[in-house]
Amino acid sequence: MKKVRCAVVGCGVIGPVHAEALSRSERAQLVATVDIVPERARTLAEKYKAESWYDDYTKVLERSDIDAVFICTPHYLHSPMVVDAARHGKHVLVEKPLATDSATASMAVTACKEAGVRLAVCFQNRFNPATSAVKRAIERGVLGDLISVTGNVSWYRPEEYYTESPWRGRWETEGGGVLINQAIHTLDLLLYFAGDVRSFSATLDRLGHSSIEVEDVASISMKFSSGAIGNFFASTCSYPGFDVRIEVTGTNGSAVIEGDKLTYFKTITGDTYSLEEEDSDLVTAAKSYYGSSHPRLIEDFLDSVINDRAPLVTGEEGKRSIDLLDAIYREYRQQCAK
Repeated sequence: MKKVRCAVVGCGVIGPVHAEALSRSERAQLVATVDIVPERARTLAEKYKAESWYDDYTKVLERSDIDAVFICTPHYLHSPMVVDAARHGKHVLVEKPLATDSATASMAVTACKEAGVRLAVCFQNRFNPATSAVKRAIERGVLGDLISVTGNVSWYRPEEYYTESPWRGRWETEGGGVLINQAIHTLDLLLYFAGDVRSFSATLDRLGHSSIEVEDVASISMKFSSGAIGNFFASTCSYPGFDVRIEVTGTNGSAVIEGDKLTYFKTITGDTYSLEEEDSDLVTAAKSYYGSSHPRLIEDFLDSVINDRAPLVTGEEGKRSIDLLDAIYREYRQQCAK
């Protein structure tokens, strides 16, 4: 089997999750690691037996023997790095969010299209068995016509979370607050289930953290293209933090996802659901709220490169949540400026 030769760029919090998955994949070879802190790049390269490590991203772009780059850097670097990689003929998997706004997200998508390379965005929760079960139920009409889709992300982050990583909590570098960082995975699933948002009403505020300039609490009412009504709440002020909850209601039944588990599924006709079996080889030891589906998404991306097909979470799919957040943030910042 052909192996995709890969480089992980950004070896801080999430980069090691990607490196671990690549090291265990039969489709990939981890060739290089990159980080502006040389020790982090060297340590990760040694742990997973990568050939090389660098403190300069351009070094991997110059290598003709590297097929794909995995971008795991702070938000504001995502789109520029995707564009650079595409122009050097590299396939790209980028951590969420694809970009900090719609304009730069479009630049990333366009650059990859023009270069003829694959672009995937890391919304790994789309690969959770619970997500797949609910998505299948919606597509097959088991739940009937969608009526409502709601989400709740009530998490907690101490002040140090922001002060110890200065790029967080800033419009210029993070692109926003709880919505674009912690809650974007759940927001993506609402769009995945119910379609794009036709209209919204949003209330955002900074209530629990003094060191940031972005929102740490948000409440959004939405009308989806499917016709469903949606409500979404997100916070990093909710001590001690609770499992993410998604409720999907249709004319024939309802489903509830808590954390990454399908905890409720009931229909008028008595339909049942089936979960795809967990593959123990694809479970990565990482922070619990990441879930266990990074390896599944990475395998899908690698397969898309090898077999020249679109990945499940394309750049266009990754851009959907950015387009919504761009509109929400634009409205919020205009209100703050008054």
